[in-house]
Amino acid sequence: MADLKISELEALAGADLASNDLLATVDTSASETKKLTISDLIANGVTLISDDTIPGAKILFSAGDTGTPV
Repeated sequence: MADLKISELEALAGADLASNDLLATVDTSASETKKLTISDLIANGVTLISDDTIPGAKILFSAGDTGTPV
């Protein structure tokens, strides 16, 4: 499968996603394609989200939560 373009690869179903699955990503500072785990993307990627860019209606709280920061 090394001879396929990324756009030609079979899709991974969301239910089959695991924290150690790999993503291909372009490191623009190095002009290289590198690998990134789903776990690292989520753990570190959220710190790059600009303030006030996620609408409050998109944030789900557990039963009993008020959504108030602790």
